[in-house]
Amino acid sequence: MDLKYNKYFDQRIKCPICLSDKTKKVFDKPFLNKEIIDFIDNYYKNKIPHYVFENTNYSIKKCLNCTGLFQEYIFNNSYMGELYENWISKKDSLKKKEDFSVYNFSRYVNDLEKISLYLNKKPKDISILEYGMGWGYWSRIAHSMNFDVSGFEVSQSRINYASKNNIKIISNIDNLKNLSFDFIYSFAVFEHISNPYEMLKCLKSLLNEKGLIYIYVPNGIFAENKFNKSWRASKDSLHPLEHINCFNRKSLRILAQKLNLKIKYNVFYPRYKNLLSIYKEPIKHIYNNTFSTGVFLKANK
Repeated sequence: MDLKYNKYFDQRIKCPICLSDKTKKVFDKPFLNKEIIDFIDNYYKNKIPHYVFENTNYSIKKCLNCTGLFQEYIFNNSYMGELYENWISKKDSLKKKEDFSVYNFSRYVNDLEKISLYLNKKPKDISILEYGMGWGYWSRIAHSMNFDVSGFEVSQSRINYASKNNIKIISNIDNLKNLSFDFIYSFAVFEHISNPYEMLKCLKSLLNEKGLIYIYVPNGIFAENKFNKSWRASKDSLHPLEHINCFNRKSLRILAQKLNLKIKYNVFYPRYKNLLSIYKEPIKHIYNNTFSTGVFLKANK
């Protein structure tokens, strides 16, 4: 018997990645199934009351068009806000950033350097939007390098934190309508949002003529294979409640095509810094241009 979803959840019928209505269910168990609710209790430290999950299933569907996976039932806007603002530990989330190594920060610097080279502009002449800024660490590095950077974020605690570091904050999507950017950066965000197609459509409208959008999402190419008799809920590309969309390279390509965007190859060429990089960089370059779920998108003319 199909379980009706409750008032705390919304149901997604069509694929949120490509909008196809051709889908099939690959997994379906009640959220209150012991294996699932034990994971939720442990991960969210017993903050989420069990009554919100009554009569609702952890249901995973596969799109037969783009091959992406998605959670059929997701928290509504109000409870999604509750999840990210109160139920996810802000202390633990911030600590991950505070504990960054020099290597983490150097990756930010290297990426921004390559963007400047690709666009052939000085940092002060490059306008950047970080969509889903979080605590603002990437934007802080960009700001320190003299890029004209703005950060979009909906979490008030994260907005307050980033505001103390001189980042231009955009907290309402309507405030973006009259702006345009040379580069839009969104790292590990699209797996969390209810409407990736509509959001990418919005971001495309903010892109300058020669600009680029960069999207990174966890690679879920093998996610469907995990739904077998030994399946256990875990923090992976289909993390219950949070990673509600699961992408692979094909699903990103089809999403881009539907919005008249194309994947731009060879944005970042290999950089040889030492003997080891002579071996690693070409492999990484091939992976980035073939299998990776971190893609640069450019509008078709």
